[in-house]
Amino acid sequence: MMGLLEDAIRGNYLTNGLSEEEISLLAANGEEVSFPAGDVIVRQFDREADLYMVLEGKVAINASNGDLVARIKAGGVFGEIALLDDRPRSATVMAETDVKLVKFSAENIRALLDNHCHISNVILRNIGRVLCERLRSANLQIEALLLATGVDI
Repeated sequence: MMGLLEDAIRGNYLTNGLSEEEISLLAANGEEVSFPAGDVIVRQFDREADLYMVLEGKVAINASNGDLVARIKAGGVFGEIALLDDRPRSATVMAETDVKLVKFSAENIRALLDNHCHISNVILRNIGRVLCERLRSANLQIEALLLATGVDI
């Protein structure tokens, strides 16, 4: 089972730059969990900060008003923000289809990062890169909306 989990996370952006041994350490801290379509996986404003990786299926990220923010399919990750800033969840995540996930408990992943400098540097840099991409994309969307409404920027 552990070999299958390692295989599943090996190609994920989180592990880009990790050695096989480091990937094994990360996989040892993951737990495979499943949710049927329609189940809430995490709820906006909840305090838990676990990190999730989608193995199979698709999840929907929704804002507090129910608007779809993003869809994440196999290979995607969610929960990075709460893991990093230790604040309540910023969105609700629901299983759009039956999903299989790897759950990395915040406690376990933080302990791994605290005890393995190289793993910490690589994973935090990888998360930072992805969050920056999302911020740049959001900025472009805001700019396009402002231009569309005639606001001078």
